[in-house]
Amino acid sequence: MRSQQTDMSPNRVGLVLAYVPPELESANEGYPQGLVPQELQHAIYEVLVGESPGSSDTHNIRPYLNHLTAELISKSANVFLGLLHSEFKKYCPPTERMMWAIVGSASLLRSDATTSIDGIVGKLADPDNATLAPSCTDGNLVLARYFIFCVEGWITLLYRPLPPQGEGVPCQNFQIDYGRHNAFQVTAQPLSQSSRPLQELLSVFGVFADLDFSTSAEIEDRGKTDVSQPLFPSLLDASILTTIGGLEICWVDSISLHLHLTPSKQLCLFRMPSFLHALRTDDSILQVILNRLYEEDDTGGSLNFAQLAGEAIQSYRLIFDNSVKSRALYRSRERRKSKSGSLGSADWLLDDLCGYNVSRFSFRSLSFATPLASVDASVHFPMLGRRLMRLQRFIESRQARGLRALYNDQRNSYQWWTFWAVIWIGAVSLLLSFTQTALAAVQVAYAIKSYSGDCNCPGNS
Repeated sequence: MRSQQTDMSPNRVGLVLAYVPPELESANEGYPQGLVPQELQHAIYEVLVGESPGSSDTHNIRPYLNHLTAELISKSANVFLGLLHSEFKKYCPPTERMMWAIVGSASLLRSDATTSIDGIVGKLADPDNATLAPSCTDGNLVLARYFIFCVEGWITLLYRPLPPQGEGVPCQNFQIDYGRHNAFQVTAQPLSQSSRPLQELLSVFGVFADLDFSTSAEIEDRGKTDVSQPLFPSLLDASILTTIGGLEICWVDSISLHLHLTPSKQLCLFRMPSFLHALRTDDSILQVILNRLYEEDDTGGSLNFAQLAGEAIQSYRLIFDNSVKSRALYRSRERRKSKSGSLGSADWLLDDLCGYNVSRFSFRSLSFATPLASVDASVHFPMLGRRLMRLQRFIESRQARGLRALYNDQRNSYQWWTFWAVIWIGAVSLLLSFTQTALAAVQVAYAIKSYSGDCNCPGNS
């Protein structure tokens, strides 16, 4: 059964989870539907989500398909293509052959989440399967292991694998491409770890090291206590984060990096919320993997990916769709940045969450609606709350400098209006005082001139 639901309940305090309205169907026109055949789209959707797609469900993963195609074309297709069995989908284009191999790997992982990289290589190279060439269990074993490592990263988007440098270049370790924003405990592991279950590799990498894994009952109990962790949307507003905080927003391809704040003042945001939305099901491949990853967690907690995805989706609205300035920032700059790199087009759901589809003359754009005062991070963001609180503490520590920064600093609307009211009232008072003084001076000048004229009359001599 599909567990994906639109959460419109009051306890979400106005932060409505995203859904797919019919009017947004046209937003996918930028994605080349013919690039991936429909049969392959359905196969990828089914192995990711855990159920057969409906008539319009595959559009949910179209940004992901675009991303996957770009990854294979730009980096890995030529390196890994020689691993495929000569008879495997031999009449398909190279990129499609690679995608079908990824589907086969994901199917094996779904059927047994405790399997290892070596186990997947062995099954794919088995004559009954014949996805990988027989040499993958012998001479090409190292490259085959790295291929499966890359496949798991492309399937889950929990990490972005660093592809091999080229054909003939030996792979030394399983490496993550973290760029300038590393949030992982380690970024490389020896190839000998290929015999360990996949969830152990993920655990060592620390893909979700700073998330809070609490049970649903514990989350409900938090709402009944007096202890709260208030999050103020005015402090997490994108325009405030970039102007007052001086943060650079970096759009990344890894779910694990979402809302990660780097020491170099970069805020990482996952660029494909439509992928999160599509996989918010009990049977998604991410939920299958994470069930095994945290089933023996020492704290007794668990990671519900649907909950995590819902919080991540809400965070986009919290950052971008809470003010006119933030929506304008997304339209003018961040939307273009979000589709740079591996994505050729902006994610259609990202546009919706960040207010791109809000008319400039709508009720929301005119700022008549009352913004949210605060939300309780421990209740409404139980998993991502730590990252949001860290971001809020950072912006609270920043001080506005200069008149422009003071004008943009609307973290506390009461203080902002008070400060500028005093400035404007004082300026008007000074202007009136100057005008009054100038008029008095003119009046005195005319009086002196009139007096001088009277003294110079002939009758007064």
